[in-house]
Amino acid sequence: AAAQAKAEAEAAAKAKAEAAEKAKAEAAAQAKVEAAKAKAAALGAEAAQAKLAIRKKVERSWIRPASVTAGLKCTIRVRLMSDGTVIDAEVVSSSGDEIFDRSAENAVNKASPLPVPKDKELFAREFRSFQFLFNPK
Repeated sequence: AAAQAKAEAEAAAKAKAEAAEKAKAEAAAQAKVEAAKAKAAALGAEAAQAKLAIRKKVERSWIRPASVTAGLKCTIRVRLMSDGTVIDAEVVSSSGDEIFDRSAENAVNKASPLPVPKDKELFAREFRSFQFLFNPK
């Protein structure tokens, strides 16, 4: 009976230790999830900030052709080096006005280097090659 009581006590202690270990692992996993969420939110904010800075810099670099009417827009595919230097800017969705489209490409090239996020993974994922809607007000 004493041996059985001892075995039960050891089993209970082992189960308690396993439960504590499991709880610790779950807490660590939860902390990891929270940290990943926080990093994702920070990177999302950094990406949004960089996109806004790029838009502003390109619009400041744009020279409006005299013949262009208001309300035109085009989509430009932009490829960058890691320091923000523009490698290529190409209209992929035309406004229908070739002069406007060329002026938009020129604005992107003239704005080089573009402001890009410091985070290398974020840059590689969202800024090495991206499409940019050019619709100046």
